[in-house]
Amino acid sequence: MKKETLSNVRLTLSRLLFYSPLWKGLFYVFRDLFLFFSFSYLILLTDTWYLLLPLWILHGLSILALFQLGHDIAHGALFKNKTLSWWLGQLCLLPSLHPYHQWVYGHNGIHHGNTSKLKADLAWHPRSTDRYKTMSAFDRFMHRIYWSTFGTGIYYLYKMWLQGLILFPAPNWKAKRDISFVLCFAVLSIAISIYFGGISPEGFLLSNGLWLFVKLQLIPFLLWNYVIGIIVYVQHINDKIIWKKEGEWTPFYGQMQATTIYYLPSFINFFAHNIMLHVPHHVHTKIPFYNLPQALTIIKKDYADYLLESNSFWRDYFYSTSNCKLIDSKTGKWTRYE
Repeated sequence: MKKETLSNVRLTLSRLLFYSPLWKGLFYVFRDLFLFFSFSYLILLTDTWYLLLPLWILHGLSILALFQLGHDIAHGALFKNKTLSWWLGQLCLLPSLHPYHQWVYGHNGIHHGNTSKLKADLAWHPRSTDRYKTMSAFDRFMHRIYWSTFGTGIYYLYKMWLQGLILFPAPNWKAKRDISFVLCFAVLSIAISIYFGGISPEGFLLSNGLWLFVKLQLIPFLLWNYVIGIIVYVQHINDKIIWKKEGEWTPFYGQMQATTIYYLPSFINFFAHNIMLHVPHHVHTKIPFYNLPQALTIIKKDYADYLLESNSFWRDYFYSTSNCKLIDSKTGKWTRYE
């Protein structure tokens, strides 16, 4: 077993794992854009609820697929040209309304630089039992919602998207520019949906326009927030993952032991782009998603004992959302409210 340093883990990785030909990245971008627009078109064609339900789910998954491409592009894993990366990354992140450089600042810099470090990592940041006691009644109420089985989408939508990506810009002009770009796109696309949806032989019907906005944009966006909220939660919240303080935390612990590996069904992984093979991604963010399985195989040769692997995605999710509520201030372990 090799020394516990992140640099030693990275030394085991082959240079071929970082090879990302232009054609391959473009293929996935056009493929996922085609799926996104295809599901959008099919939603436009029907108002039948039993057809809309599966289409909404597929549309939400297509947003996930594009987001994962934008996520890899923002890491510099798919394209080497920065101008091309900005345009394609922004395009892939638009359906999820994620500003490119604001995402780079918060995700690449803060999350990956401080994975599962207390008072530093903002992704699903836990509260201690002592801190919880000092919170207001309203904050405790919201905490119980956010950390419930059905609250992950609400947490991601409000805490991570609205607050983390829209309301509080990073201290650089590129992030502020991209936030303005995304907000303008959102307002314009909503206005177009309402306007064209409301046109009818009887004149403009606002109810029809609002329905088109709801079925084509709002519901898939809310479903997407639940999908990504659950994914991020399972990646970093587990009773075996201890969030450590400054001084106790190390890069090796954060990237190797404080995240998870899950093997998803092929249909779901088709949209998720291997993102649940999360350890190799955290070991080196420049590995394109299609090479993560090979990277994991290499890492497991010397470091298998450190990895947290599972096939029981939903069982672990329900267990964690029932038992991982607060960090015990004395032991540092997860505990329930009581």
